Amino acid sequence: MTAAGQVRSEIVSRLKAAGLDAAEAYEDERFRERSGSVVAVGAKQTELAHAGLMNYLGERYDAESGRTVEVYGRKLKMAASLDVYAPRRKGARGCEQTVETVSEALLDGLADGLTLDELSWEKTEWDEEYGMFVRRGTARCTAYFVATADEESAVLTDFILKGVMQ
Repeated sequence: MTAAGQVRSEIVSRLKAAGLDAAEAYEDERFRERSGSVVAVGAKQTELAHAGLMNYLGERYDAESGRTVEVYGRKLKMAASLDVYAPRRKGARGCEQTVETVSEALLDGLADGLTLDELSWEKTEWDEEYGMFVRRGTARCTAYFVATADEESAVLTDFILKGVMQ
């Protein structure tokens, strides 16, 4: 999974854990069929950077394998889109209530490697395409990814969002 995909997935997981109906943007275009509010999480802008000298962070002992492994890292600055949709019967207030829950869920904590730098919301509007109220938001965050390579093979594992179990 891409770096941005891992961040989107982590945000969706956190929102679901808070009891919200959340999906990755463009994953489920059937918002009209939902009876309650839904949060669509996407990526507006991403900037991938090295973390350390050419991604190298150092070595650590892996107790599970009994080997020393090299650790590599990357940093991603991302502006995630958070589009909150509420059906007509819930009204604009449905968006407002969901936005409050989204804000609390993201401020309460994400994976260790993902920090929320800024959270902003636009005004609630009517979306003609979906026939629902929508309030668009942006979560600016910084994500840190790690990968390891053991001394014997020097094969680099995939970069995984720090603090997420595989």
